[in-house]
Amino acid sequence: MDTDHGMLFVFKNPQKQSFYMRNTKIPLHIGYFTSDGTLKEIYLMYPEDETPIKSISSSIQFALEMNKGWFANNQVSPGAKLDLDAVQKAFEARGIDGTLYFSDSDQAK
Repeated sequence: MDTDHGMLFVFKNPQKQSFYMRNTKIPLHIGYFTSDGTLKEIYLMYPEDETPIKSISSSIQFALEMNKGWFANNQVSPGAKLDLDAVQKAFEARGIDGTLYFSDSDQAK
């Protein structure tokens, strides 16, 4: 992946999450975020490793996969926040109804 590119996974409801690396050739870090966009956990994921990387928290609604080292290199650590307004705008730009993913109380202003 390019240096500052990644994959954001958005789930309709907060819950425990689990990811693995089937058919993935590069090492990644994954960050697990709560519904208010707070980063709770970061894990290293190894190429081709099918061992599940499970969240500890049961309130995870977003997962962000980035190149290995990206979180540390960009000083992004637990407590950091996703820009939920930017996520919603990205949804809108793609014709996706963000209300399916953000409750009124959590919706970015």
